[in-house]
Amino acid sequence: MAVVLDLFARRVVGFSVSDSPNSTLTAKALQMAYQTRLKPNGVLFHSDQGTHYTSKQFAESVASCHGMVQSMS
Repeated sequence: MAVVLDLFARRVVGFSVSDSPNSTLTAKALQMAYQTRLKPNGVLFHSDQGTHYTSKQFAESVASCHGMVQSMS
């Protein structure tokens, strides 16, 4: 399961469930969050440096969310 939290509102805004943890799982959770928050502009998506978040597929998913910037600790 991958979950996206809105830290300002302190609630779950996106999630995805899969039999295997991969970039598709995290990208689906991100897209759900983006749609749930009505395609916000100027949003920061922060994650760790795990392979799911550093993959090309996830980077393309972030880029498809116009105005979103990715941050990793």
